[in-house]
Amino acid sequence: MGIATTLEISPGVRLMDDPQFPEEHRLFSQGHVAEFDLLRTAATELDWLMVVPPLDLNARAEATGGYRSAVGAVVGRGRIAHADLAVALLDEIETPRHRGVQWTVSH
Repeated sequence: MGIATTLEISPGVRLMDDPQFPEEHRLFSQGHVAEFDLLRTAATELDWLMVVPPLDLNARAEATGGYRSAVGAVVGRGRIAHADLAVALLDEIETPRHRGVQWTVSH
């Protein structure tokens, strides 16, 4: 699992790069960037996928049974119910479509 602050909001600009991003959260986000870079550049046969929920991964949000997805970028309304994230994960497990990327899901 990744975190949404590492996703691009425009080409080459991550959410965490915004000057308004809270400094106290920057180091944590940088750790996730380092993790992604390590996976991406490792010379290995490891088959991996980093699933990235939106900023508002909400246990109380009403489930819709659906989701939107993208690779490496913010998508949708920035909120998803736990149940809908589970649907996305199960869909990807049953029919893998992504490998070696940050896959983001949202409503």
